[in-house]
Amino acid sequence: MGKVDTVTRRRGVFGSARSGGPKQNGFDNQGAVGEIAESVGKLGIHLAKVGGVIDEISRDVTGQTALFAELSSSTDAISEGNSVLRADAEALLGVAETVDAEMAASQGAAERSRIDVTGLADWIKRAGIELQTLNTAMSSISGIVGKIDAIAQQTHILALNARIEAMRAGEHGVGFVVIADSVRDLSDQTIAAASVIAQTISPLISSVKLLGDSSQVAQERASEAQDSSSKILASVQSVKSQVDELTSRLHRVAEFSETTASNSSEARSSFSALSNGLTANAQKLVAVTTEVGELTSLSENLITQAVLSGVETPDTQYVALATQGAAEISERFEQAVRSGKISESYLFDEDYVPIPGSDPVQHMTKFTRLTDELLPPIQEAILNSSDRIVFAATVDLNGYLPTHNLKFSKPQGSDPVWNNANCRNRRIFGDRTGLGAAKSTRPFYVQTYRRDMGGGTFVMMKDVSAPIWVNGRHWGALRVAYSVS
Repeated sequence: MGKVDTVTRRRGVFGSARSGGPKQNGFDNQGAVGEIAESVGKLGIHLAKVGGVIDEISRDVTGQTALFAELSSSTDAISEGNSVLRADAEALLGVAETVDAEMAASQGAAERSRIDVTGLADWIKRAGIELQTLNTAMSSISGIVGKIDAIAQQTHILALNARIEAMRAGEHGVGFVVIADSVRDLSDQTIAAASVIAQTISPLISSVKLLGDSSQVAQERASEAQDSSSKILASVQSVKSQVDELTSRLHRVAEFSETTASNSSEARSSFSALSNGLTANAQKLVAVTTEVGELTSLSENLITQAVLSGVETPDTQYVALATQGAAEISERFEQAVRSGKISESYLFDEDYVPIPGSDPVQHMTKFTRLTDELLPPIQEAILNSSDRIVFAATVDLNGYLPTHNLKFSKPQGSDPVWNNANCRNRRIFGDRTGLGAAKSTRPFYVQTYRRDMGGGTFVMMKDVSAPIWVNGRHWGALRVAYSVS
């Protein structure tokens, strides 16, 4: 297939429309077709607006569907976590109730222990008093035994002296000698008995003293034990009180978990119903978007047919700019190949090499330097031909835009947002309009679309493209975008 002569095509098509004259049977055919083309153009604009809004709604609904799916998943996770919490709470409640029962038993045992220790302490105290009394009595007995021994010693001496005096008295003192001996024997027995008593009572006194001392220590320890048992009882009572509070709270947690489980189940059902409803609406929106897209395509086709008929329409001048510009670019590309400036394989290179550090990512190919040389004069002339033209740029079959208008080809800076608006050369644009233009083989292709200007602002645009051919191969297209406002 040779180079496409778009100008010749236009003349042939437009000429057939004009050959019949402007009127037939008094009816202005060209005027009617022009009005139809203008109305269809407006319809296409409105359809593009509606399609854009529906597309936004569809994206929102899709996002909301995903959000509801996440909420449903989160609710499921909460429900599962709540089930685990409920099971743990019930298990803890059982443990707490067991502990509470054990603490109650411990409290009773501690109370009985305290009473027993108090009774023991009181008994030890009384025993200490009695031992002190016994020690005093034993000491008194020891004193009395000492006195008895002393009297017995004196009596023994007196009895001995009386016997001596009786022996001196001779026969007159014989009876008294017998009495003195009896008194002496009795005093000796008394001394011996007192000695035995003294020997016996002395260790008893020591033992009683030791018992008294031990009783004092026991009394002090019993007092300490009594204090400790009181503290233990207080601690047990405090722990039981805390266990009672824990049990009460665990009861509330279990009740709350049960309520939450019920609410989670209801929420899950609601989320599921809402998600299903949104999914159904999203599918309907997709269908509506498809229908609107088909209507838009139909209106674009009608505009194309109106232009091809030779009737002057609001798009005619832009179609002419695009087709003539594409023809000129085709000629320059073919000339570059013929002259050996670039090979055809390099011109059709699809190895898009990312430029390091670029953001958004820019790419280089084997033909980028050539387009930087050949395209600016053609594209800038088209851009400056009308204030309504926003850009005139060339793209290859994959939407790669190597060389843009100068105002959109500034060196990138550090701000990706600024770069996105001002550094649009060497970029790949895979949107519907861009790819539609790049891949179309029609003599020209008119598209209507909403251009996102950022910040929720959209501008209605029209895009007229014409294919670029190089030695019969479809290379891409020249796009001329202009405002419809």
